[in-house]
Amino acid sequence: MSTITNHPYQNEASQIQALIDRSGGDSDLFVHALHQSKLAHISFSQIYAFETCPRQYYLRYVLGREIDPVPEYFIKGKALHQSIANAYRLLKIGKTFGEEVIYYNGINRSSQAGNHLRNGYLTFRQNMLPANEVFGIEKPFVFLLDEAIPPVVGVIDLILRCGDTLVMIDHKTGRDFYQPDALQMAVYLGYLRAEGFEDRCEFYYDSYRWVENLTRIRKPAFERKQMFLSDREIQTQLCRLAAGYEGIVQLRRGGLPGKTGECFRCAYRRLC
Repeated sequence: MSTITNHPYQNEASQIQALIDRSGGDSDLFVHALHQSKLAHISFSQIYAFETCPRQYYLRYVLGREIDPVPEYFIKGKALHQSIANAYRLLKIGKTFGEEVIYYNGINRSSQAGNHLRNGYLTFRQNMLPANEVFGIEKPFVFLLDEAIPPVVGVIDLILRCGDTLVMIDHKTGRDFYQPDALQMAVYLGYLRAEGFEDRCEFYYDSYRWVENLTRIRKPAFERKQMFLSDREIQTQLCRLAAGYEGIVQLRRGGLPGKTGECFRCAYRRLC
């Protein structure tokens, strides 16, 4: 982790880095430990939730409400992420792999959800980027930015080295393709720059559409979008991060916020 001399949140950043180190690279373990620690931090996910609907942010991050039962699309999305991670962990040590790496996580293999997951994995296999090195898999990170902002944390799904280029990939799943958010890329690049990486970097959103039968689809099951941000655009996005954090501080001081956004799309609507 990079350090910034006399940063007011240096101690919190050091403690968060210690949590990362103790997690041994297990991003789920790190996220759980971070939540339990109550250490000040900010993330892309928090800003996205706050901008989508302050009430959703309040329920999720202030009250700590959990969705029960967990929606099937959450379970499927996490299972495909884990399956892809399993594949790259084997690739990293030079081993071959097949469908045995699919992480069904309690999903019935012969169900619609099981077909969705298997077809998502097969689609991934068809679209893997060639890489010289698997640099990071579900890599948690923390770095310091402006003195007014607590440590910025996150988890990068996948980092590959392709020739002289560092390639970051974020996996998205759903019934339709996910719209990229430039703030997420800016945060990842902010982390790499804070760590002193000077390699050429590329950023991709790999989106998987849930498909029950790959032979009977009318639109693609996979979409890869490369993101491009200038230095000015990166700065604009990091200013958005700062503004979002300021709004969150005000929300935490003011109690239960109002609703905004499209409630019918929100997984937290039954708790609201």
